[in-house]
Amino acid sequence: MSIDFAPVVRGRDAVRDMVDFMRIAERRFGEIHKCTPRPS
Repeated sequence: MSIDFAPVVRGRDAVRDMVDFMRIAERRFGEIHKCTPRPS
């Protein structure tokens, strides 16, 4: 699996932004499907 990042704006941390995005997506998925993530 690979992810291509668009050019990052100077001063932004692309990895941190991606992690923050994934947390938001996880929370919204839980809200939509009425579930909560469990630790693996």
